[in-house]
Amino acid sequence: MPAAGTAQLSGRGPDVLVGGTPRSGTTLAQRLACEIDGVRVPPESHFLPAFLSRLLGGYRFPLDRAALVEALSAYVSLGYITVDVGATADRLGGACSSPMTLFRAILDEATGAPAVVGDKSPLNIRWWRLAAKLSPTTQFVFVVRHPHAVVSSLMEMHWRPKTVLKGAIRWRGEQELIRRAARQLGGRATVIRYEDMLDDAAGVRSHLAAFLGREETSDTRMTFDGAALFRPDETWKARALGPIDPNRAMRWQEVLDPTDVMTVSLACAAEMRRWGYAVPPARSASGSRSARVEVEAMRWRLQQRVREGYRELALGAAAAPGPGATAGRALWRIARPVL
Repeated sequence: MPAAGTAQLSGRGPDVLVGGTPRSGTTLAQRLACEIDGVRVPPESHFLPAFLSRLLGGYRFPLDRAALVEALSAYVSLGYITVDVGATADRLGGACSSPMTLFRAILDEATGAPAVVGDKSPLNIRWWRLAAKLSPTTQFVFVVRHPHAVVSSLMEMHWRPKTVLKGAIRWRGEQELIRRAARQLGGRATVIRYEDMLDDAAGVRSHLAAFLGREETSDTRMTFDGAALFRPDETWKARALGPIDPNRAMRWQEVLDPTDVMTVSLACAAEMRRWGYAVPPARSASGSRSARVEVEAMRWRLQQRVREGYRELALGAAAAPGPGATAGRALWRIARPVL
């Protein structure tokens, strides 16, 4: 249940949010979910990381039709999901009571209002706490993948991290987030490993169907083209539509050199063991190198805790009556670039 101070901003959001470190297999999880009858997860909306701060900083809920149309137009201008603004406003009856209700309406308009509608974005893992508070019925699917595979894939992207170490630190920190989220959310969350999707896609799909309260059989299974799952410019995601090849799990061994393997292992060893991954043997690192890794991990963790704390503060202020709400909206506007 939402806290009393934020109850007025809570509402029914997406049925499910899918998240995980980038290149961890969230698109494959999205595909398996969408193969279940009555489940749709459209291309990444980026509603939480790219728009929620702007929404809470610029509008006071509930929204009348004029404000609703303005907010919808602002979202559509971002270019992630295109919906008919007027039709979406009509779907809400010309008014909107909460940010997550608006989020849900956008997804419903984009997908035709299926029985279960979701959103997939790697960054959803950083917004899980706020999303869970604002939408008490939303469930969460978190995806985990071997860190060496994640880092090797990240380093091939045009938006790759600056160094292998930064990629490894991100993986470590986000798996810590996933563990904490899964523990606190209880039955509202499930965690699936990328490698399990490769080895037993049917079994993972059946697990997702049960988690989402849907029946899953070969007779109801759906197939999709890329337009249903990702934007045309996201060409790197097309592989998730092809045959599922278990050999993909270990291809990082052909990409990472021994120094990179050691760097990732040094940063991620403890989390790897927690998630059932064997740590590759490597030469011992110097004390100074180990210390540097721990400093980087501590810095990453501190940054995320500060962001979470600020969001909680700003959300509470935005839900306050009178001048408090004005101050809350200002807090969201001031920090929007870093949240």
